[in-house]
Amino acid sequence: MRYYRRRAERDLGCTVTSMADTPVDELVLFNRSCMYPIREATLRWRLQVLRTLHRPILMGLKDREGRWLSVLAGRRFGQTSELLWQMNRDGYPSQSLSTVMRSYWMEQEIAQGACRLQIEGGTFHSMAHSFEEEQIVDLVLVRAIPLRVLCGLVRRLIPRENSLAEMLRSGDLEWHEGHQVG
Repeated sequence: MRYYRRRAERDLGCTVTSMADTPVDELVLFNRSCMYPIREATLRWRLQVLRTLHRPILMGLKDREGRWLSVLAGRRFGQTSELLWQMNRDGYPSQSLSTVMRSYWMEQEIAQGACRLQIEGGTFHSMAHSFEEEQIVDLVLVRAIPLRVLCGLVRRLIPRENSLAEMLRSGDLEWHEGHQVG
């Protein structure tokens, strides 16, 4: 990872930056120049969801001319940092932009106190050998259950290192009352 990062810094003059104030339209334009562009509506939805998170991550990699090379988004909860999605500019196959961006992400998150790094959906990159594979399941509640009861069930039934258990213990979650559908 260090090799690709140093090479990108030398050859492209890349720097990493927070993107908290980046206009959505700028990211929409960047998406069009990516290796695997997504639908504009999907990108706008992802950015909207990111704004609702308690501790979101949105960071980018720029070249020396100020062009976006890579954008990475994720979230933090407790001592966990989760990479949710990433976009990389097309036309740089030998630069391994994905690896460079993830190197910066890992360094930043470890400096922020992360003890656990997760990549949503996994990765085909060889770094996958450094991660444990884990199945994560969404939780849907049908009846109103008091939070203390839910947390008690989680403590008894779900292993402590499970992502769901960690999220429920973290205190970072905002709880909203849902409405019955159907």
